[in-house]
Amino acid sequence: LARGHAVTPFVVLLAAFDVLLARYSRQADVCVGTPTGGRTRPEVEDVVGSFVNTVVLRADLGGDPSFATLLRQVHQDVIAAYSHQDLPFERVVDELQPDRDLSRNPLFQVMFELQHVQSTPLRLDGLAVERVPAPWRTAKFDLTLSLGRRADGGLQGLFEYATALYDRTTVQRMAGHYLTLLRAATARPETPLSRLAILTGDEREQLVHGWNPAGAEPPTACVPALFERRAAESPDAVAVSFGPASLGYAELNARANQLAHHLRELGVGAERPVAVCMERGIEVVVALLAVLKAGGVYVPIDPEHPAERLAFMLGELDAGAVLTTGRFAERLSAVARGPLVPVDTEAGRIAGRPDHNPPPQAAPDQLAYMIYTSGSTGQPKGVLIQHDSYAHHCRVIADAYGIEPGDRVVLLSALTFDVAMDQIAATLLAGATVVVADPLFWSPAELPERVAEHGITVMEITPAYYREVMRHVRPGDARLSGLKLMNVGSDVVTVDDALAWSATGLPGRFLCNYGPTEATVTCVLHPVPAA
Repeated sequence: LARGHAVTPFVVLLAAFDVLLARYSRQADVCVGTPTGGRTRPEVEDVVGSFVNTVVLRADLGGDPSFATLLRQVHQDVIAAYSHQDLPFERVVDELQPDRDLSRNPLFQVMFELQHVQSTPLRLDGLAVERVPAPWRTAKFDLTLSLGRRADGGLQGLFEYATALYDRTTVQRMAGHYLTLLRAATARPETPLSRLAILTGDEREQLVHGWNPAGAEPPTACVPALFERRAAESPDAVAVSFGPASLGYAELNARANQLAHHLRELGVGAERPVAVCMERGIEVVVALLAVLKAGGVYVPIDPEHPAERLAFMLGELDAGAVLTTGRFAERLSAVARGPLVPVDTEAGRIAGRPDHNPPPQAAPDQLAYMIYTSGSTGQPKGVLIQHDSYAHHCRVIADAYGIEPGDRVVLLSALTFDVAMDQIAATLLAGATVVVADPLFWSPAELPERVAEHGITVMEITPAYYREVMRHVRPGDARLSGLKLMNVGSDVVTVDDALAWSATGLPGRFLCNYGPTEATVTCVLHPVPAA
């Protein structure tokens, strides 16, 4: 590779090391120190002593160049740095006056060196020469990679590291990643730096297969069809409850079908957005299923958001319909661009629609729902999820949570939060009951009593809410004895959180989860084994 690009092996080895540091640090500006011999003048070539100086080699990896492009840049940087190698490093530091910190070296904290191992013993006329190893116990820099060329032409390497910053296993992994990068860059130097392989074969096997064992095959049907099958199997089972009201599976399916036919009459079809601006209740579950059955894209929006935010989302959305209730109709009429459908005041008209399953319009690779997140700029950002991802997620979640017919899963999440998407659909596809929480919200002090009152068996809450709840839970608390799963997620879950649940002695499992909206609600699940 070096010969083909007219550079030295030093440049190739340094460039790969720069890539390693950039990938570890997620920084594109990398500074590495390297020693120089300092014998640039003929009069000092045969003088005994140390003339070693240090130069700083700075690499810019911004823009994701290819490795070949980086080689050319590093080659020029090395030539420029070595042309000034007579300038003492201490003088450079004095001139630049960087902020000093006793815990680290100025200008660079990582050293790279390539040495030529002497193939014959050192001889000095009239003197006996003996090599004496000098033991060292303190790392000179945070990290040093020393490569030496052996007599047979091969290379051997040594990492020296500060044990206050790294442990042995980390540096061993780093060495493996460096070798992998070298192999990848040598095989395909035109590859962009971000695409160069860094994981060793064993690590890739662990990541792809060891930590992600093959699960069930993704369903070929979408959520509406899977729900319809469940409704046909268990028509009389309770599908959703809210306070004293409830709907069985057959009744929920019929209600959703009627609203879906109504939406079709309004022109809603495959991938046409439908905004759902409603309060918590049974009608929200009906609306979700109806929009999906109609082929539309379900978009939950809080009707009590500030008017400016509502105007932005509904204006951008250009919805085929806006489902709401009479309470919010006037407020939304000023900003909604699509037909406004107050499901309560138009209940009679909707009930006149057919209650049979409408022919499916959406395909697995088409959009199922969109969730607005806050967005990095402060403006809401819509995240789009396809039908196949949604259906597969619901199956995986139902299996992981152990949801089955007879279970009662509480819907505590905000309706505009993507967690509500699996708290509803994963529950229904498993044949269990969705228990919609009271709109006044269940306070942490009230939660144990509410869990017992409604026979909740599966619950998912945030860590902050969970910690407040646990202040009101006693060891062996009978109010939570029927809980099969305490699921804590959507934020950082600590070991202390898991220990707090274990200390109660309750039989329910403890599980934590996390995932960005873009990953279809959840991408990481960690069941915590009982102590």
